[in-house]
Amino acid sequence: MTAAEQIAAANLFADLEDDREGASQYLSIFIDEAQSTLDELIEALLALETGGGKKEVEQLFIAAHRMKGSAASIGLNRIAKLSHLMEDLLQALREKGCIPTPQITDALLSCTDGLRQSVNALRSGELMNDRFPDLAQELLAARATSDEAGVVLPAPAPTSPPPPEAPETKAEAPAVSVAEISDDLRRRLADMILVEQRDDVVIGQIVFEANLPLVGLKAQLLCSKLANVGEVRHVNPPVDAMETLEEIATIEFAVVTNKSPEVVRGLLQVAGVASVAVEPLERRQMQTAAPAEARAEPGVKPAETLRVDIERLDQLMNLAGQLVIGKARITQISDRLKKAVGEKDYADARDGVSDLFEAIHLLDRISDGIQQGVMNMRMLPIGPLFSRFHRVIRDLTRANGKEIHLEISGEGTELDKRMIDELGDPMIHIIRNSADHGIESPGVRIAAGKPRYGAISLCAFHRGSNIIIQVSDDGHGLDTDRIRAKAVERGIVSPADAEHMTAREIHQLIWLPGLSTAEKVTEVSGRGVGMAIVRSKIEELNGSIDIDSELGRGTTLTIKLPLTLAILPSLMVDIDGDAFAVPLESVAEIVNVGREEIHTVQGRPMASVRDRVVPILTLGRVFNWRQDAKKKTEGESNTASLVIIGEGNQQLGLVVHQVIGEEDVVIKSIADNYRNVAGIAGASILGDGRVSLILDPHALIEMSSRSGIAAAATSEKSQ
Repeated sequence: MTAAEQIAAANLFADLEDDREGASQYLSIFIDEAQSTLDELIEALLALETGGGKKEVEQLFIAAHRMKGSAASIGLNRIAKLSHLMEDLLQALREKGCIPTPQITDALLSCTDGLRQSVNALRSGELMNDRFPDLAQELLAARATSDEAGVVLPAPAPTSPPPPEAPETKAEAPAVSVAEISDDLRRRLADMILVEQRDDVVIGQIVFEANLPLVGLKAQLLCSKLANVGEVRHVNPPVDAMETLEEIATIEFAVVTNKSPEVVRGLLQVAGVASVAVEPLERRQMQTAAPAEARAEPGVKPAETLRVDIERLDQLMNLAGQLVIGKARITQISDRLKKAVGEKDYADARDGVSDLFEAIHLLDRISDGIQQGVMNMRMLPIGPLFSRFHRVIRDLTRANGKEIHLEISGEGTELDKRMIDELGDPMIHIIRNSADHGIESPGVRIAAGKPRYGAISLCAFHRGSNIIIQVSDDGHGLDTDRIRAKAVERGIVSPADAEHMTAREIHQLIWLPGLSTAEKVTEVSGRGVGMAIVRSKIEELNGSIDIDSELGRGTTLTIKLPLTLAILPSLMVDIDGDAFAVPLESVAEIVNVGREEIHTVQGRPMASVRDRVVPILTLGRVFNWRQDAKKKTEGESNTASLVIIGEGNQQLGLVVHQVIGEEDVVIKSIADNYRNVAGIAGASILGDGRVSLILDPHALIEMSSRSGIAAAATSEKSQ
């Protein structure tokens, strides 16, 4: 790039501000469309790297044009500007029939990442601390490199060569007078610049000689000098407009710099400048900028939007119509019953009650339909989430030199939108772990008799009322001996306990924080904290994650999630007089055991159930609540009712006093109104108005295991 082009790229965004007030009304619509457009951009760019052509270039141009137009229409000028630069480059490629070079592809991907970060900031209501000037420089530099390599592209503006810098001789310096900044200009600059209270802000005004040739390029040169001494916060006129202006009388500027005003003034005293006024911007002057400062406050978080198939809305509208009819029928039956009771016409009253039951049954069917319809409206295909991982694999393979194919299936499987949003981060970590630690380098794979290319498989499917997501790789798998040694070294398990652990139990240790078998820490993984966070995030979604691995063959992680976070099929139970909800997916069976079948093993109660031993959990002991003496306790009966929760070897018998029945409960967060409580997934309001706590089976199993270990330790000490 020429010097003038570098100056232009560095300052394209200097005075460009967004109209956040104008954008607020349509911001949620823009965010929804922008996310889809960015996915299209990345998909087309990755397709170009695997043999794409003019079709993909056309898709890229259309997507960039759409992003620019959408952003500009609601006043997001910075996003629109970067999108416009991308569009210009792609337009040049279209006209010449070229495809992007690797440098241009990398630059476009970087721009797409920067746009996505800004869109995510808009979604969360945060200020956009974008890096668009750097991205613009990278884009123009890649374009210039492509020109030199022989790819014919129209040159980006500005195209003029940098102006020859006039010699700053001693004879020239006296011609530049030192001026003072007027009170009006001082106030205007204080109102325009948005900075925290600091002492390193310098403001100034440059006055050019009359009829100065090439005044625009001279102005760009001076702006470049300012950029070299600090961060330019304000320039008027804007840098990208300077070259096209035939006359420029003055330049106003504000720069954050550690240089003194005298040093800044000396840099600006060049040929063609009549006078220079430079001074520090004092704190009291910045305090006058209160109205401008208010514009820097974070914006209001926009409402989330969801695109819904019109057919689903039609179905919901039809159900709403049936609901109105059902309501009218119940009102009519109610009036009929009042009249029959008043006239003591018991025959008519009996008929009315029978009709009422039919109406309630119809109303029940309608409410189920509305519930299912609302759930369906929240359901989206998981494909867009999966498609993002092509980019993750592409970046990782370029960074670590491995060769990996990503195989995706089940893209059409639908999942709750909120859950898809929450799955992004844990899924990225799992994919990175598989690529960074699971898949071997090509040389190692060939030596082991494997194909040169490693494979990571990502699939989703429904199983009952759950969705299953599996991430598999054909890498070297988990080294059981290495995990055992690391766990003992870190003090996670004792040497004696480690010797008696099965391979599956040892594999589960990778979920613990601080345990990593990576030989070195990379930018991607290896610190031993990521998998613990992944598991925690999955459990926050009322799901579970399991791992199965074979040394030399590969690893499979299986995530099990409910279809939605809004409605939870549950088993309602009574414990000490209170109603609790147990997620139905975690219930294995319900059994009654006699007191003689309950034994204590190392201080922990166990029950014999179908020729196996199951640990028993009494909820009051885990949460340590004070039981009412009037309430029913487990010691008052010769049998205990146990709800067996969990899977496989991770099962637990929860002691209950009564099984109420199955019910779909609406999940409400207790953290919003109280705080997070281990073992409690949320709360729900029952039909009679009571609050029912929703138990977290996975957390209860862990809590019971920890209490069992503590009991065993106490028992050993007493002996």
